[in-house]
Amino acid sequence: MAESAPAEEPQQIDPEFPKPDPLTASAADVSAPEAGSAVAYVNVAGGIPDTPTSVVADGFDVTGAAPTFTLTKKNVGFGDATKYSFTATCGEESITGNFSVKVGPAAGYEYEGKYPKGVADEDAEFRAALRKVQKFSVGKKVADAKEDIWALLKSANPREYDRIAFYWGIKDLRKLLKKLANAKKNNKKSTSFPTKLDDTHCSKIGDKIVLAVATANEAMNVKWSFNGKDIGKLARSMAKGCNKQLVIDAAGAEHNGQWTATVGDDKTCCEVFVRKPAVTLTSGFSDIQASAGEEVTFTATMSSDDGRVKLLKDGIEFGTTDKISVTQEGTKVTCIVHKVNSDDSGFYQIKVNGGSSFAELIVSGAIAAPKPLYQMSVSGDVTVACDLADEKSAGKWFKGGKAVVESDRVVVEADGVSRKLNISAVAAIDAGTYEFRTEGAAKPATSFSVTANDLSTSLGLPQVALSVGDLGITTRGTASFTVAAAEKCALTSEGKEVSFDGGRMKFVQSDASTAMVIENAWATDSGKYDFGDKSIAVAVFDVPTQPGKPVISDLTDETCRVDWTPPKSNGGSAITTYTVQRKRKGESTWVSVGEAKLHNYLARRLVDGQSYQVRVIANSAIGAGEPSDVSEPFTPLAPSGPVTSLRAGKQTDTAVELKWNIPEEIGAAGIDGYVVQLQILPGGLRDADPAAATEEGWKEAVAGHVDPAESAVNLVRLTTGKNYMFRMSAKNQAGASSWATLGPVCCASSVEDPKILLPRNLKKALKINVNDKIHVNVPFQGAPKPKVTWTKLVEVWPEPIPAAEEGVRTTGDSSVIFVRNATRAETGTYKINVEVQDLSASATIDVAVVDVPSKPRKLQIVETIGTSVQLKWEAPTDNGNLDILGYSVDKRDKRSGPDSEWYVVYDKVRHCNANIDELILGNDYQFRVRAINEVGAGEGTATKEFATIVKETTTYVKPAYPEMNFDINPEFTTALNSRKIMLGYSGTITCALKASPRPKIRWFKNKMEIIDNPKYKMSWGQGIIQLEIRRARLSDAGTYTVQAENELGTVTQSCEVSVREAANFGF
Repeated sequence: MAESAPAEEPQQIDPEFPKPDPLTASAADVSAPEAGSAVAYVNVAGGIPDTPTSVVADGFDVTGAAPTFTLTKKNVGFGDATKYSFTATCGEESITGNFSVKVGPAAGYEYEGKYPKGVADEDAEFRAALRKVQKFSVGKKVADAKEDIWALLKSANPREYDRIAFYWGIKDLRKLLKKLANAKKNNKKSTSFPTKLDDTHCSKIGDKIVLAVATANEAMNVKWSFNGKDIGKLARSMAKGCNKQLVIDAAGAEHNGQWTATVGDDKTCCEVFVRKPAVTLTSGFSDIQASAGEEVTFTATMSSDDGRVKLLKDGIEFGTTDKISVTQEGTKVTCIVHKVNSDDSGFYQIKVNGGSSFAELIVSGAIAAPKPLYQMSVSGDVTVACDLADEKSAGKWFKGGKAVVESDRVVVEADGVSRKLNISAVAAIDAGTYEFRTEGAAKPATSFSVTANDLSTSLGLPQVALSVGDLGITTRGTASFTVAAAEKCALTSEGKEVSFDGGRMKFVQSDASTAMVIENAWATDSGKYDFGDKSIAVAVFDVPTQPGKPVISDLTDETCRVDWTPPKSNGGSAITTYTVQRKRKGESTWVSVGEAKLHNYLARRLVDGQSYQVRVIANSAIGAGEPSDVSEPFTPLAPSGPVTSLRAGKQTDTAVELKWNIPEEIGAAGIDGYVVQLQILPGGLRDADPAAATEEGWKEAVAGHVDPAESAVNLVRLTTGKNYMFRMSAKNQAGASSWATLGPVCCASSVEDPKILLPRNLKKALKINVNDKIHVNVPFQGAPKPKVTWTKLVEVWPEPIPAAEEGVRTTGDSSVIFVRNATRAETGTYKINVEVQDLSASATIDVAVVDVPSKPRKLQIVETIGTSVQLKWEAPTDNGNLDILGYSVDKRDKRSGPDSEWYVVYDKVRHCNANIDELILGNDYQFRVRAINEVGAGEGTATKEFATIVKETTTYVKPAYPEMNFDINPEFTTALNSRKIMLGYSGTITCALKASPRPKIRWFKNKMEIIDNPKYKMSWGQGIIQLEIRRARLSDAGTYTVQAENELGTVTQSCEVSVREAANFGF
């Protein structure tokens, strides 16, 4: 037997170097917005330890390290949405994984306020211009009043005449004013018409008009006329007694004029104005986008051809000028703006008295010339040729819009109907768009061809863009062209024979030429075609197909976001941009609003309240594709602005009136109503914090909403004294505005801290006599209605008190506590407390119920000395709640009897003792003491015993008095006065003297004694000494001296007497 092969030994594993885990790598699918970054995370595990690991992915930036790698692809687009693969490598081991990237719409715009960031500032001028032509308001409640053009013109300022004429549709206002001025003159009082017609009358078409007049008697026959002619069938007349009427059943324009009632030579007139219906616009202006230098036409159609029209640009009225021409043909109004420029941009508005319409004119730079249908690259010598319909036609070759200038290399040829442009050794400077333009009304060229490298290419249009390079032609789908060689040769493409269908693509060959004719080119026709040893590259591209239907979002009153999907085909050329266009619903003019590189666009400068539709066009290097389907109609609307000047109006203790002004920004959606909410704030009357308001605490203050015509609302059934926060927003179909808040507002007719106005007489103790009425009236302040409580010690007096004897009555501004019959028990301190919510004020009043004091105690006679008696006593036990003012002390004689009258000795003694003097000797006296306070004297206490005054015997001795000496030395008490005496008049000099015994009086003149002279009369009596000088003469002047002399002495007194003549005044 053959030996069997030995068994294979199992492989041994080194325990120090265990087998590594297999390398694994995974990544999750990611989503990213367009133009954003797609970020994927690759998690790697396993592999040889301490061996570097790397991850590679095409198109992604890789960062990070094991176990997590970050793959980033920036600025992704919809075309980047696909599946991607990556490779993870660790040493010699590698593994491949994949993940998908989904691309969604671009991220939303960042907003500032209600507009995307930057829009509010960048479009400020647009918004300002729009406000001049688009104005919204909220209707107000007004009383129905008949509009009268005559009354309006009488009271109107002449500066308002034009506005009134436009509003009423009056073309000849001067004529109407003249009628108004003559109306009163032509309608004077007369004897035939006690009641005349009204001077004027105004009505609308279709109204019934009744003109009434009263004649002096029934027999008078009234003749009616219209503008001096018989009324015919325009109206019918009626008569009933003295009352005559003219009735127009349905007023029309033919009834405008003067209606006259005539009786004999007397007449009364009435000017009647029948207002026509307001003229409206059946079609208005449409938005227009034009290039600088173009002519723009705005057209509108009115409902009537006799309406007045106003045209305005950015709110400023204009008419026909050199720049703008305005025409009106019937109901059609045309406004043409010639050679527009950037200054002509703005809003153009047409106004009639029944409505208005406006449109925006957008003036952009010159539109770039469209790319030629045919683009060729050439080299060497090139001939561009065309054939004209008439050999006599004149024209020029143009390159890039400028006439071609001939040179040694560039030569122009004309041979019959053929026109050629020969360019030798084409260089980069020759690149451009070439075309031939005929002059005048000549017909354009009928054929166009380019010959280069011995190949002639015939084009369907007389325009071609040349560039330097290998011979080739680039065109777009549906184009037609012919390539021909001037010899018979084979036609191949990439070494293979070209197949022709004989219809769209033909092969034409003769002994002298070989031609390829392509009509309605397809993209599959692209390739390199060889005509023998000559070749031409053909590239056929197509414009992109239409993008997806636009979707509108993030709509405001001025902006919206437009999103769309890419076209299904880009036509073989990458899409460069998208053009976004808009138009008003119902109009046919599309306006370009901008271009976008992404698949979304922020449409701006929309007009609030106008309905729009949007479409998108994809653009590539070949040209613009088909427009997308139009979007669903949308209307830019936005909530109105917040209400302004929210404030509190009239307030009561249970209601608060809120007032406001309409929002500054209303918008086309108007205002459907106002939402009012409230909540009660915690805290006291004065320390309510608005920040304490919570979002959950708001409650509806008014069921539903407040009518938009209102500007005030009264909120009732509120809690008195509570602080409220109010907020209000304006609501319309676009939503609600931001809240306007007000608060805290206290629900009270007035808010006043509690204050007790304690009268001055209550600031000190109030004293009430026993059994008198206690009536304490304390005024106070405080609002809302305060809570008033009275407290005596610890007892709270309820309100009202059921007891009839005492109680508390509180009114709005005072509180009264009263007791009908006061007793000493009512004495005490009363406290009044006034509370207004968490605030309080208090005051105390001391009440003392007082009475006369009780009897003094322990009255006794202390001592009797001569005719004096000393008494003493102690104070009474009860002072009657008053201080003892004193004591009265009375006495009576014992001999008068026990019921005799008491006589007052002292009416008030301060101390508790008294001394009674000058009592009659021999009599016995009893004394009584009574305590006195402010109330009066109390009951008295009498002495039990009598005081006896002992009688004594006395002898009268007459005193001796010394004799009095009354002698006085003579003395002048008044000096002798000097005198001036008028000649012929008497004068007296006088002095006073005292002396005893009586002195002898002597008079001297110039030291000579006057004795028995009848000229002088001397007198002396009652101490007065006088000397009278009778009928004074000049000689009587001198020094006069009087001398008085008696036993005790002699005194003299002198004076000067002068005599002067009377003044002579010439009488």
